[in-house]
Formats: sequence, C-alpha cells, structure tokens
Amino acid sequence: MDFSDPLPLIERPDTIPTYEIEPESQYRWSLKTYGYLLIATTWILFIVSINSFFRIWSFIIYPWSLNPSTQELHAYLTVVFEQIDNLIVSGWCIYVMLWWWSLVSWCSLKLFRHSKGLQA
Repeated sequence: MDFSDPLPLIERPDTIPTYEIEPESQYRWSLKTYGYLLIATTWILFIVSINSFFRIWSFIIYPWSLNPSTQELHAYLTVVFEQIDNLIVSGWCIYVMLWWWSLVSWCSLKLFRHSKGLQA
C-alpha cells in the first residue's frame, strides 16, 4: 500500500458482542446496604466520640449517685465509661484523624500534581 492510497474502510460486524450484566436491582440492594451501614457507622462513631470528648455520660449517670441504692451502680458505670473514654480518645480518634490527614494529604498532592498545567 502506497502512502497516496486512501485507507481501506473498516467494515462493521454483523453482530455486536454483548455481556451479561447482573440485574440492576441487585446493585441497588448492595449499594443501599452499604450506604445504610456507612451512615450507621458514622453516627455511632460521632455519638461515642462526642460523649468521650465532652463527658456527657457523667451528666446522664449523675442522678444515680444521689440514690443510696444505686450508688454502687454509679461507681461501676463511672469506671467503665472512663475506660471507654481513654480507649476512644487515645486510640480510635487518633486513628480516624490519621486517616483524615492521609486523605487530605493525598488529595492535596494530586491537586498540586495536576495544577502544573499542560507541559510538553
């Protein structure tokens, strides 16, 4: 074939290959399930973290310290919630903040890399 000759036409095939796709309702079900799971996990993390940071639990169990029959339960719950606070604040929240820091750093690096403009 010479460079001056036109390119040959590409013929269209008679049949187009198709792929079997799962029904869309199955995708919706799994996405819906993951969405609800993500929302529930986010709310539980938020509620436990806020309770740990501001010690809201102490205001909730305080009335039990006033009744002599429930003072032992109040003392037990105070110890339990203080242990949970130490675990949440020292472990879990630092872990979550490290992930946020990693995510923001990664996005910033991507943005910086793509903000150079077109270069040859």
